[in-house]
Amino acid sequence: MKKFISGILIAAMLTSVLCACNNGENQSDTSQSDNNANLSQQTVTTEAMATQPATEPNYENTNYVAPIPQKNQKYKFEEISLDEAATSSGYSMSDSKFRITDAYVLGEYLVVSITYSNINSTAFCAYNVIFDLEGNMVANLSNISLNEGYGKSGQIRGIYGDYTIIEFDTPIRSEEKFALYNLKTKELKHIDSEYSSLIIDNGVIIFGKNEENLYKYGALDLDLNEIIPAEYDWLSLASPALFRAKKDEKYGLIDFNNKVVADFNYKEIIRFDGIYDGGQFKILKEI
Repeated sequence: MKKFISGILIAAMLTSVLCACNNGENQSDTSQSDNNANLSQQTVTTEAMATQPATEPNYENTNYVAPIPQKNQKYKFEEISLDEAATSSGYSMSDSKFRITDAYVLGEYLVVSITYSNINSTAFCAYNVIFDLEGNMVANLSNISLNEGYGKSGQIRGIYGDYTIIEFDTPIRSEEKFALYNLKTKELKHIDSEYSSLIIDNGVIIFGKNEENLYKYGALDLDLNEIIPAEYDWLSLASPALFRAKKDEKYGLIDFNNKVVADFNYKEIIRFDGIYDGGQFKILKEI
């Protein structure tokens, strides 16, 4: 029996994030929401409007049900089959241990999180399947991990343009293995094992590194050159052009050339451009 994940459902899952982006800080302001919804509907492409179902889609043969949100999402499909995502990894969609746990958009890609069995089981597996916004499968990270000689699990660590960082499934957690992967060209570059805890965002790859028994953070570019040395106690993007860096218990700002823009005199610097920070997406007003 085929099972499907609906593009409409996924948009519903993302309603809180999309509304935060479209409606600004005050989602409780009904009139503001209506105005933004009307504006977004005016800017939707003709193709997207033409393919947007006007009524509830048919949810027969699927357990994933959600109401239709307003017509401001980017998806041009009603539902996509995950049969290939399951069977290519040796699983079956009819197996009750197969779970879709999350679905979200990063850039121009739809990321679906899949688990098999529960986390305490020896059969446990967790991986991502990536689709374009037309509903076509672009990458199955379980397959990529297996092809590279690792286990069935495979997770992405952010997406920038067509690039993503893949974390492979290794028997020992401390032996992290990462690669830079191009979703269009399928080119894969393994990253030196001295770099760990990698995440890609806005054209840079933030990493952790053990330097003289001290764990420090730095950054690589997309050619895997070290542009920020591993000399900071913490490093994350504060904006598309600046890092929020921590040194000696104080925060400062540096640019992509490691030039200090704001001295290390601050107790805290909050991210102010909705940049992903290794946890949740948070939309914060610029200050």
